[in-house]
Amino acid sequence: MTKPIDFGGGGARPLGGVAVLLFLLTAPAGWATTLSVRIEDETGAATPARVYLTDAQGLSYFAPHAIQHDKAHGGFSERHFVPPDGAFAIDLAPGTYRLQIERGKEYLPVDQRVEVPSSGTLTKVLCLRRWIRMADRGWYSGDMHVHAKLRELGPLMKAEDLNLALPMTLWHMETDDVQRDTDLPEFLQKADDSGSVPLGPDGSVANDPAPR
Repeated sequence: MTKPIDFGGGGARPLGGVAVLLFLLTAPAGWATTLSVRIEDETGAATPARVYLTDAQGLSYFAPHAIQHDKAHGGFSERHFVPPDGAFAIDLAPGTYRLQIERGKEYLPVDQRVEVPSSGTLTKVLCLRRWIRMADRGWYSGDMHVHAKLRELGPLMKAEDLNLALPMTLWHMETDDVQRDTDLPEFLQKADDSGSVPLGPDGSVANDPAPR
């Protein structure tokens, strides 16, 4: 497990022009406690979601095998991760942590204080509460400008409870050459006659290219 040290604190907060240094430290062998979390939707099924995990000093932690989002741009930072299958396990030092989980705008967010003991495994099952279902009223959620790898887009859509997403597969920054998602040809083969790539209930693409 790696731990980034964030002198600016976790979450989306202005940096105020102060330079932020980021270090990666390997967890000491003495960290013997595992935090194991399963996230469930209103049906009891495991679901991806956006996870913020910080310690008492505001340092952010990222679970292994999760989709990590750790970026700073324009004076703001955003540090969270998404477990693709809705569950994660992470080794932590004993202490107090803040665990925040979000899944789009139709679920109530979870915000808990977690006391990690000195050893063993701490297991938590967190059931998200849906407060409205806009699709039943003819309204659908979408993101029209997504910067994400095509192979990660399905779990990310599930994590944000999106019905539609338009990924940027070809882009150009001011000082960079034109870049493209190298998996685009494979995913276009999965598109229907309208050019859409449908996802299954679990967020996967039918006949999805095998992960590398």
